[in-house]
Amino acid sequence: MMRKKEIGEVAKIRDIMHQAGLKATASRLAMIRLLRKTKSPMSNAQITKRIVPHGFHQSTVPRLLARLVHAGLVRQLNDEDHAKLFQWNGPSIGHVLAERNGVAIADVA
Repeated sequence: MMRKKEIGEVAKIRDIMHQAGLKATASRLAMIRLLRKTKSPMSNAQITKRIVPHGFHQSTVPRLLARLVHAGLVRQLNDEDHAKLFQWNGPSIGHVLAERNGVAIADVA
């Protein structure tokens, strides 16, 4: 169960997503939380490895990333091997907690 503070922070993320023209789905919230948590950009494979165990299908990861990149909330980079890497590009929000089917996704600070 989410605490009052966490509910407020999820509401902030939802507002950011709505301002970017996106619906605030559980999968998008989880993706944003994951990318905000990481200190360095992540590859599609790294993101998939972290998201799938929490009930998300691996085929949704590229679509989620494409939509978040298009909305400007995620930045796509290329490393020296021309692999695509992704990182949070939105505003700083603070601590966030989201759930998927009652399972908390890793804590984000």
